[in-house]
Amino acid sequence: ESGHAYVKNFIKNSTGDLLTVFHSLSHAVDTQLNHVHEAIGRDTVKNLVNVPKPFVPLLGKISTFALNECVDQYKRLADLDPTKPCSKTLTVGIGIPCAHKLFDILENGDVLSPSDFHSQWSLKYNPEITHTNDTGIDLDEELKKISLVLSQEDPSTLARILEQFDQIIAGTHIAVPIKAPGVKKQTKGRPSLKKARSTSTKRNPSTFELVEAKLKKQQSAARKRALKAPERNYKAASESEAASKSEAASKSEEFADEVSNKESEEESGEESNEVSDQESGEEGENRASENGRSGLANESGQDGGVTSSPKPYYASQIPSHLQQYVKSIFDPSANGNCGFRCIAKALGYNHDNGWFRVRNDILDEVKTNKTLYSKLQGGEMEMERIIAGLKVESLEAEIDCSQWLDKLLHGQMLANAYVQPIIFLSVESCSTYLLLRLGPVSGASEPIYLLHVNGNHWVLPNVEGEDGVQPIPPIMKATRNTTKNAKIWDNFIQKGLDLFVAGQLEM
Repeated sequence: ESGHAYVKNFIKNSTGDLLTVFHSLSHAVDTQLNHVHEAIGRDTVKNLVNVPKPFVPLLGKISTFALNECVDQYKRLADLDPTKPCSKTLTVGIGIPCAHKLFDILENGDVLSPSDFHSQWSLKYNPEITHTNDTGIDLDEELKKISLVLSQEDPSTLARILEQFDQIIAGTHIAVPIKAPGVKKQTKGRPSLKKARSTSTKRNPSTFELVEAKLKKQQSAARKRALKAPERNYKAASESEAASKSEAASKSEEFADEVSNKESEEESGEESNEVSDQESGEEGENRASENGRSGLANESGQDGGVTSSPKPYYASQIPSHLQQYVKSIFDPSANGNCGFRCIAKALGYNHDNGWFRVRNDILDEVKTNKTLYSKLQGGEMEMERIIAGLKVESLEAEIDCSQWLDKLLHGQMLANAYVQPIIFLSVESCSTYLLLRLGPVSGASEPIYLLHVNGNHWVLPNVEGEDGVQPIPPIMKATRNTTKNAKIWDNFIQKGLDLFVAGQLEM
């Protein structure tokens, strides 16, 4: 890559002819040679000090690098065994005297000279100089060769050869011109239908760039289709949204009334355990009767909630393109633990205090990987606040708003703790949290769906798909903290992502 970038400094485009490109490459080579000369020039002004006496005659004549390497070999003479054979690796590979050669030179009383080094280490070395050895011609030897060749020729041709020799000596010979081979000339022919070749040096786009461009195109098409939707669909959606908001407001008021009644009952101090049990039974009966009035067919009253058909109670609060996939909904008790009860129900914790176990599981996950979540959530202070919101002293403790399930705070923790994708649905937005450490496992990686309703309540929808593929909303990614194994999730859920996008485009 570095060599390619260096050449592109001299070859600006891909349309130059061969001569222009050759001159540009020649210029690039000249520039490199100038850098070499400059480095040699800088090296000549540096003289080593405190070198051994045998190296003094080499100062200013041999490169500093070569002298330092040779001094290291000189220091080896103290423990050198001259009886061991020399491999000559240093002399052949680098071109400087090895310890054995230094021993022989000093043993014979000679001194080191520049000729003991390869010529490339000489400060006067110029790679552009070409030495031509002018060798003398032995005329007698050449005449003997000619006489030997002529003696083997036929006498009839010998006279013609000698005549040609005379013409060459006199300069009257005639040279026979050499003709080019008879190659068929390529005509222009019919015009080609191919498009003109691109002259750009821009690289081809990578695969991820093609995918991002495709996604942007799909999103743009979806926005245009939404703008061109009929006005009647817009009115119908507005009426449905208004109805859902009014229903959410009524549910919020009912929940607020229940909370205020509960607080007033606690302040009175006149409750007993028997009375509490009786009131909880009455509350369950009231809840069942309320669901009956809403047209809900209850299937189970376990785990602090009921499982029912999604229509018509929560149908308007399910994203319109996902309503066809929701077959039933588990509605937990609205006591501040609804989100954690939904997770417990999805995991099969078939007891009323499953929500307490879910909170403790999340706390264990946070304590094990506190550094990771501190980066994701914004620091130690924010993590302390999240941990305080997860802690509950007992099963009877009161739960305030700061201890409710929050998708932005707890979504990633739930996915990592239970090794399953966690999907949050609402009419405002839908999002998916995937694992950051582990990859998918076939048959054990089903997502858990949570539906936010009435602005303050979580329910557990039973979401089915098409041909075994469940719709998957966009992913909340943490790319820098995702392992290579966890990145396999993108391909594993691609069909679900496509199904979700296709449903949005159809609406």
